[in-house]
Amino acid sequence: MRVCFLTSYHPPKDVRLYWKMARALVSAGHEVVFLLMTNEPAPDPETNLEWVVVKKPGNRYLRVAKSVVMLVKAVKINADAYQICTGELLWMVPLLRFFKPKAKIVYDAQEPLGIFIAAKPWVPRFLRGLVERIVDFYERSMVEFVDVVIAVAEKNKKKFVRWGAKTHLVRNFPILNHDIEVIPWDSRDRVILYLGLISTKRGFDVVLRIAEFLKANPELGYRIKIIGKLDPGELERLERLISRFPRDVVDLVLDWIPHEKALMEIANARFGLSLFSKDALRHAAATTTNKIFEYMLYGAIPILSYIPELEEFVSDGADCIFLNPGNEIVDFQIKFSQAIEHGIRMSRTAREKALERFLWQNEKSKFLKVYE
Repeated sequence: MRVCFLTSYHPPKDVRLYWKMARALVSAGHEVVFLLMTNEPAPDPETNLEWVVVKKPGNRYLRVAKSVVMLVKAVKINADAYQICTGELLWMVPLLRFFKPKAKIVYDAQEPLGIFIAAKPWVPRFLRGLVERIVDFYERSMVEFVDVVIAVAEKNKKKFVRWGAKTHLVRNFPILNHDIEVIPWDSRDRVILYLGLISTKRGFDVVLRIAEFLKANPELGYRIKIIGKLDPGELERLERLISRFPRDVVDLVLDWIPHEKALMEIANARFGLSLFSKDALRHAAATTTNKIFEYMLYGAIPILSYIPELEEFVSDGADCIFLNPGNEIVDFQIKFSQAIEHGIRMSRTAREKALERFLWQNEKSKFLKVYE
């Protein structure tokens, strides 16, 4: 089967789309064509795997217009199946159904689209509920034209099942990289790691309050290591806040690093942060970030915003630290000292659980069933 992945958001070798999904399809004997909107160069073709690139404009409205070019190219690719990987391209599903009536159309719903769009900074707070309902109506209308939906979280799956869509739950669990050395927990740097976009929605205000606690308690010997880029919409504010801390408290690396290097950082950190502001908790509950499972797999104890849905995967005090929204610093002060005392056990428990339950190798067969 010839499968075309369409995305206007992801990089050419996205961890989930390329390293997990596309390579799984190729290993099962399928052919994959990436049709993506990006300003990165197309990688060299591989066996049964190629990239077709459409240049990405900076303006989001022009991006929608440019996606018409993607539709034309998608039809010319003449695939047996099309996987829509971003909600921004969902509008083309009825047209793909018209031009390619025999093709299988798969909607890869990694994000809860209504919540995601309504939370955009250009949507006024008082309109967010209305915008979410409008987007949900639009998404439900487009789903009528797809054959299969892929959901990454149970909460999102239930929504599509309620809408009558055939839905497969395929978790975004990590791939085990045998080249990463997992250092014993008590031999690691005394680091609390933050990876990814640096923004208020990603709980960065709480991160800075944790930094204040570490600064006031130097005898602990811990520092926060932040690797990522600042949210462009908050650039000046975040730079000003971070500048208050010395490097031995907040170690800042303003860059995206290769995924393998990120895993090495996790394998040498004692704790890993995955936090969200109150406004972002609903979105987080419907996606279940892969970062949690990467922390566990490589032995860093996750420090997480408490979301009831996460109790399916982790246990507070056994293999993670939960911080209750609105009470994060009090929780951190109590639980962090306990976690330091029991860190070796918690790290081992987290890793063993991830190796047993939370690997892409276990999800791969579920994904391939989408294309049977």
